[in-house]
Amino acid sequence: MINVLLVEDHELDRMGLSMLLDKSEEINLMAEAADGLDGVKKARELAPDVILMDIGLPNMDGIEATQRIKEFLPETKILIFTSRDSEHDIFESFKAGADGYIMKGASPEQTISAIKAVNEGV
Repeated sequence: MINVLLVEDHELDRMGLSMLLDKSEEINLMAEAADGLDGVKKARELAPDVILMDIGLPNMDGIEATQRIKEFLPETKILIFTSRDSEHDIFESFKAGADGYIMKGASPEQTISAIKAVNEGV
């Protein structure tokens, strides 16, 4: 079972992802956060296996949140999940310690596969 923390500020996106993850027999959705600060706090409390992290978050963006989380949870995998596809955002995400990057337009199957792959270090 892969323990996942979902960090997404758009409520409808978060609800849809939550339902998708809850349906998967291989994923345990531990918690959700609606901004970067809360994501960092919940990561510290829960130490999930994988964090599904949006970039465009209020209070602290996903890139800074990723960097902060990796400082105290280097083994936790972070999968950036965003609608931004600029090379700059991709570069900055990996520079901050992200383990993978997937676009929000991905299918449910692709999203679940990406979570599994990043958890396995692929």
